[in-house]
Amino acid sequence: MNQLNYTLMLPVDKAGEPDHRFNDSLERIRNQLTDQTIKELIEFHTHIKQLQKGYSKQGLDFAVAVFKEAAYLDNNHRFNEDNRYGYKSKVLRKQAQQTIERLGFSKNNSHKLVSTADWLTSRFSGKDELQWFEKLSPSHKYELSRMSSQGYRVVQEEVSYPDFDFSAGQQSISVRRLEQIRRSYPKQEMPSSDAATFPETPQEQSKELQQIHQNQSLKTCSEQHTEPSPLPTDGELDQINNAEMVERFTVLAQSVDWAALGECAAIRRFQASMSETLNCMTELTSHSSDLQK
Repeated sequence: MNQLNYTLMLPVDKAGEPDHRFNDSLERIRNQLTDQTIKELIEFHTHIKQLQKGYSKQGLDFAVAVFKEAAYLDNNHRFNEDNRYGYKSKVLRKQAQQTIERLGFSKNNSHKLVSTADWLTSRFSGKDELQWFEKLSPSHKYELSRMSSQGYRVVQEEVSYPDFDFSAGQQSISVRRLEQIRRSYPKQEMPSSDAATFPETPQEQSKELQQIHQNQSLKTCSEQHTEPSPLPTDGELDQINNAEMVERFTVLAQSVDWAALGECAAIRRFQASMSETLNCMTELTSHSSDLQK
């Protein structure tokens, strides 16, 4: 079995790379399969990759159409009775990748298509740019979407003919070259406003505002205290004693604005689950105070 088969059939680690710690297990799995089965699985994978590559333009066109429809709803139907709080456009954007995956594209390719479509529809493009985009593959456009505005200008200068402006026509450029420029001028990623869960009802909106207020209170309080030491990881627990853990816990507890969290459901659940431990802490504190008198 060649290395390609291993990378396809091994589990992956947290970084998404083949986890070669399972090589022995894979060998035993392989022994339960026929060579014909392995060959056909590899053929299936190859055909899927070729199909996705061959239809990536159609996938991108669909993603662009979805984002344009979301923008249309925002501009023209945001206050319709059946589109309260503009939830339709938010759902379209948020579920665009899932929809493309249901059409048959892999999660990775779907993400690339959606990211590219978001970039294409969120920027103003002149006539010359639009004509140029038509000549580019989805892979070209994906690399353009991942670079900064400075990197994009470098690309424009590179594809322009000598002694002519970009608008006069463009020379061809490879995806590999775009990758090189993108690495030199990467885009500073900003969280998308549609990446979060948006409230669809007044009750949900009220809860979100309450949470924002609580977070702001916590931030203000934490700025007034010395930055607490990080909580110990599982591997550190065996290396620190109880006194050190209590000290860390004390600093962390003092940095919390408990008044702001008085109505927080999460805190009430915590109190219920930790009632015995909290009672024990109270008794110890009282006992310590009595000894000091």
